[in-house]
Amino acid sequence: MPPNRLLPVLFILAACHRGPTQDPAAVVEGFYAALLSHPIAGAPSEAELAEIAPFLGDSLKARLTAARVLRDHDVATSPGEKPAF
Repeated sequence: MPPNRLLPVLFILAACHRGPTQDPAAVVEGFYAALLSHPIAGAPSEAELAEIAPFLGDSLKARLTAARVLRDHDVATSPGEKPAF
């Protein structure tokens, strides 16, 4: 293929490349290693969520964030009561 026709093909291939995929076993091992080194009970705090965020999908991260917000709200509005999470 002539060089002037190769460049668009390279741009298309570069645009389609999504980066290296991780081995599912490595993701699970990393997730459990993070949990073992920093145990989480209930809805994770911002710092705890940041620890495990690389191993979670966007939907689960959003749900865990919503759970933390609800827990924090419960603690703020009813300090003597047990929070939702």
